[in-house]
Amino acid sequence: DFTYLRVLSDHLTSEGRTGLAERCTIVPVGGAEKIATFAALLGSHVDATVLIDSSKQGNQRLDSLFSQGLMNKSRVIGIGEITGNREADIEDMFMVTEYLPLFNEAFGTSYKAGDLQGNDPIVRRIARLEGKDRYDHGRPAEVLLRKTKAVLTHLSKDTLERFEKLFERINETLPA
Repeated sequence: DFTYLRVLSDHLTSEGRTGLAERCTIVPVGGAEKIATFAALLGSHVDATVLIDSSKQGNQRLDSLFSQGLMNKSRVIGIGEITGNREADIEDMFMVTEYLPLFNEAFGTSYKAGDLQGNDPIVRRIARLEGKDRYDHGRPAEVLLRKTKAVLTHLSKDTLERFEKLFERINETLPA
């Protein structure tokens, strides 16, 4: 997630569009279920915006942080809020035809969009196609890092707009 956010933010900013505000620091915590632990380490009030995959386990712990007044619910952003899907991961910010080449290069496969079944998040559709529960999500992100310029030049207007909308939403939550 860190790679996608950083690379797309830098790209949009270089194009004169909205990326993450300079005062924003990305701190990966390893999933929604670990945010409570992270909050406990920071102290009594977490002054952070949290970006989570939509409909993931661990959201009950977030609700607990809200009810204790340790975190502001308006500063929690689900990817689905941006994609318009109830369930979504950061990889769903890309068009299927943009993410699959990253996956294919990372794993030496040649899947096409028509090979995927269902409407759930792309990472689940790919894992199902592979006959697995999950795969290393970092490997497609590594392809983006190695081939940044080539990948960015082929991203659709819709993908760039989704990332820009996400960055605008994150920036809105940051203190002045």
